[in-house]
Amino acid sequence: QRRIAEETRAVFVPLSERLGIHVWKTEFEELCCRYLNGYAYEVLTEVNQQTVIARQRNLRYLEQYFGTLLIDYRDDGSIRDIELAEEPVHTQLR
Repeated sequence: QRRIAEETRAVFVPLSERLGIHVWKTEFEELCCRYLNGYAYEVLTEVNQQTVIARQRNLRYLEQYFGTLLIDYRDDGSIRDIELAEEPVHTQLR
């Protein structure tokens, strides 16, 4: 599994990024991180589970804040929609 994860990180992650398939890129990185950084990944996942309510509250606050800031831009059609999401686990280990 470790060898396959290293190969995936070296070949498929850059390929999916160049093809513009960012959903696949993120998923590949997440899976590679799980197998290459086993214990640290598990610890970070556990910490994230313990703080899920606070992080959701912060995300709602940011959505409200940016929503009020961007009302004018939505009205004139400059911006259609903004989506906020949490940072993936694999980027938190860097």
